[in-house]
Amino acid sequence: CGLAGPLHGLANQECLGWLLDVQKQLGGKTPTKELLTDFAEKTLKEGKVIPGFGHAVLRNTDPRYMLEREFALKHCAKDPLFQLVDACYQAIPPVLEKGGKVKNPFPNV
Repeated sequence: CGLAGPLHGLANQECLGWLLDVQKQLGGKTPTKELLTDFAEKTLKEGKVIPGFGHAVLRNTDPRYMLEREFALKHCAKDPLFQLVDACYQAIPPVLEKGGKVKNPFPNV
């Protein structure tokens, strides 16, 4: 039996839902590192979490994410959702590191 729940089996769904919500809130703006840094800082100040980043056990970027990223860069780099994911990848780990609560601030889904 695999792990289940919002921190395990639902992590991918939670992350995708969050990304779609962010995309909607950006209202068509091109996602940039700067824009996502501001968004991440605001999210954390509101006491909310950013799904898909940080892991209790992993101490490096999840290798599954890196494989997905490599594929996306090659096959769908101009896709708006991937551009958002890429901006998150650049912006969110430094924000989480600065906060000091997350030991591994890198993508895990």
